[in-house]
Amino acid sequence: MMLRKMNIKIETIVTLLVVIVSVGVAYGSLTTRVATLEDKTDMILQMSIDISVIKEKVSNIEQKINSR
Repeated sequence: MMLRKMNIKIETIVTLLVVIVSVGVAYGSLTTRVATLEDKTDMILQMSIDISVIKEKVSNIEQKINSR
């Protein structure tokens, strides 16, 4: 009788352990994906700023050429 109760407790503990480990792995994976997405977003933002600067420089060059 006592052994039977012990098996149920062990099975329950193992099940909970598997669930906790699974949640941890999912959280770690999600955190990694979010960090990667943030890095890509920052890179795109920097590219946008660089493009704006290039456009401004080209515009200035065109104005200098047209004013001659």
